[in-house]
Amino acid sequence: MENGKEGRQATSVNTPEAEKVDFSELMRRKLAEMPRRSPEELAAIEAKRAEKEKDDIRREIVRKLSILKKDVGARLDPFKRATVDTFEVYDPEQEKTLRRVREYIDDIETNVAAGNGAFLIGPPGTGKDHLAVAIAREAVIRLGASARWLDVATLRSDLRDSIKSSKAEKRTLGPYLKTDVLILSDPIPPGSGGLSDFQADALFRLIDGRWRELRPTLITANFRSEEEAEGVLGSQVVDRLSHGGLRLRCQWASFRRRGDHGGDS
Repeated sequence: MENGKEGRQATSVNTPEAEKVDFSELMRRKLAEMPRRSPEELAAIEAKRAEKEKDDIRREIVRKLSILKKDVGARLDPFKRATVDTFEVYDPEQEKTLRRVREYIDDIETNVAAGNGAFLIGPPGTGKDHLAVAIAREAVIRLGASARWLDVATLRSDLRDSIKSSKAEKRTLGPYLKTDVLILSDPIPPGSGGLSDFQADALFRLIDGRWRELRPTLITANFRSEEEAEGVLGSQVVDRLSHGGLRLRCQWASFRRRGDHGGDS
């Protein structure tokens, strides 16, 4: 056994230096042997890579817009009408509101990063959802943000199904907590009788959770005043919705009464 051990040691000690491989030198030689590309070829490769990246971004924007469009459904038909440029002005008060929405959009990167949302109140048919969707669309197109639209009547129904399971409630609220921009429409739909304690608590957790994570929430509501909104939703909810963001009173005649077929609130 000792002879064998000594033999192995001797072999290790007597290994010629010439047999050792210099990997750095080998790599240098391999790189030197590779064909060198001309500046034109390198520029073409970079241009192709940049174009692919743009295509990927465009596809992702289209995907996110399609999700928002599916959420909105027939509420705004056609969906592509919901921009600031297609908002028809027929009252001087609309000019002031539209100007503030444009200012928000002009600085949308800062507003979204800061979690600044918007709280739009007024009678039905005054274009509140139109303006909210216009803001969300710009966030998707300009920033690549994700955006969802939620009718609170649907949320109430989903919460009713999940009332006995906290896990089911988390699954219901999860997508709306995580999306970059959320449009929350009609928190208290006409004739609904208001929110139960459970529903009001869930709504607050949704709004508060987004507020804490600096994710903008755009809410449209058929309230006549902020005082009425606070009386129904609670001062904490209204404070979070309007913290650092827009407070817009859409107090003009309904667009529907002008014979238009649009259905936004």
